[in-house]
Amino acid sequence: MQRQINYSNIHLDKNSPELLHVQLKKALLKELRAFPSGQHLTLMSERELSAQLNISRPTVHRAYEELFNSDLVIRNADKSLSVRSNARSKIVGSYRVIGILLPMDFSAYVDNNYGNGMPYLKGLISRASQLNISCMMLQPPGANASEKEINAFIEEHIHRLYGLIHLGALHQHIGDGRGQVLRKIMERREIPQICISGFSKYPNVGSVIPDVAAIMKHLCKELKRKKVQSIGLVSRIDQTGELPFDYYSNYRESTMKYAALNAGIKIRGITSINDANGILDLLQSRPDAIFCHNSRIACEVMSIASRIGIKVPEDIIFIGYDRKTPDERLPRIDPMAEEVAASAIDLIVEHFESGITPANRILKVPVQLITNSMW
Repeated sequence: MQRQINYSNIHLDKNSPELLHVQLKKALLKELRAFPSGQHLTLMSERELSAQLNISRPTVHRAYEELFNSDLVIRNADKSLSVRSNARSKIVGSYRVIGILLPMDFSAYVDNNYGNGMPYLKGLISRASQLNISCMMLQPPGANASEKEINAFIEEHIHRLYGLIHLGALHQHIGDGRGQVLRKIMERREIPQICISGFSKYPNVGSVIPDVAAIMKHLCKELKRKKVQSIGLVSRIDQTGELPFDYYSNYRESTMKYAALNAGIKIRGITSINDANGILDLLQSRPDAIFCHNSRIACEVMSIASRIGIKVPEDIIFIGYDRKTPDERLPRIDPMAEEVAASAIDLIVEHFESGITPANRILKVPVQLITNSMW
């Protein structure tokens, strides 16, 4: 189905000191950037657009002429204007730049969770370099930023970007119930946007996620082979706040529960790391194995187990989740962060060139199970 420009998105301010034809050209450029290469697109006639926007026909003509002179449109035999197939690339320019929206202060991101976030940056920058694309780190406005400040941030950066990568929900917004910065950014359709290990409610934003379900199915088969009959689950502290970004990790425990039940493994209990009594109850119920949300949590629970006389892994097998862990003896799921990040760059390119569809909106990347000699 052929898409057309939604001219209802165009709003001109007749009281602005900026000339109307300049405003119209900028609005049209914003709309053209949302269309992938190779898609046939014809502009509304000057007469029709002038009537719809309630402006003079010469104003529309001047804006159209500037698009023509910029080689973004061609004039057909019937004098209508069609958008060039490479208009999107021309608007962006030859030197492609992908923005990386950091979820927190850069130093905090580097240090977070034993540095498990750094491989994502490495994967992004490495793959972008291979494709001759530059990366730019973006520090978003704070949670209390005004709408004017948020809009200024977006307008300052978005015109120069080929695409945008979201590394996570903005931590300063968790719990504030608004998430207005992310919402306003994700509403913009001019550039491809990808969430790494998370989902957006906006259909114009794609996702790259680790294929956790497949590896957990394999993990549970291995546990059954080791005579594991029951398992406990330990989650992280729940994050609150109404945000337009949903971490895929929020479903980690439920995915493991589903895989275990399908493999015939009973669920002995589910608790969170901040529930001290729940942790003790789970340990004392003596499941054969415990899966923890991440390896840091696994090490904390293992330490508690040791203090109450439970031997690991003789009494209980622990499984973590992370690329790196403070205890390398811990079996864990490796989310393959560099591969996930590299795939996000490739998906940005695909969405820029071909557009986003239900078939290519979400990409799953295989992950692996890391075991040890004690496994």
